[in-house]
Amino acid sequence: MFVHQAALIEQLIQVNRKLDARMAMMEAKVYNKQQQTHTTTHKTSEDTCKEPAPKRRRTSAAPNLKDVWFAWYAQEPRMWKSTDSATKHERSTAKLVTAFLKLFLRDGFTFDEKSTQYCDNVLALGAAAEKELLVFLATHNVRARGAQNVLKALRQLHKAGHLNNPIRNYKQLQSAGRMVDPATLHTTNI
Repeated sequence: MFVHQAALIEQLIQVNRKLDARMAMMEAKVYNKQQQTHTTTHKTSEDTCKEPAPKRRRTSAAPNLKDVWFAWYAQEPRMWKSTDSATKHERSTAKLVTAFLKLFLRDGFTFDEKSTQYCDNVLALGAAAEKELLVFLATHNVRARGAQNVLKALRQLHKAGHLNNPIRNYKQLQSAGRMVDPATLHTTNI
């Protein structure tokens, strides 16, 4: 009994030592940052002009539009069938990006999930739609490439009425039966 308690006490002492060491490191970092900010505020404007601005660290690569398109149509299980709450934001973004990409397929599309070329067709149409969309964005002076930034830009363009013609064309193709989409109906409308 006493040996067990002595072992637990020894473990707690070790944990406290490690915590003290970590706290000392954290305090040193904070102290150094405070010293750096104090000294940098006293620099002249000439010194600050010579230093390059630090680059923002990116946590992960921004997904391409065709990758989002491919994930929407070819990923198993299909994104529109998923009910996983952990991927809700990703599904929502993919749904909207895919809907906007469909606007730029001027001749429509037909997907047959049973076809052996299904994934190739999805990828080819996604690349074509991405190319057309990026050309459209370039005409409106938008340089965004990642899915989130493109979606933000497209929302603004839609609000300004710049997407009215592509939407009209999409609805005509849809009513003519030239947009055969395996996704459920509530995910196909804009």
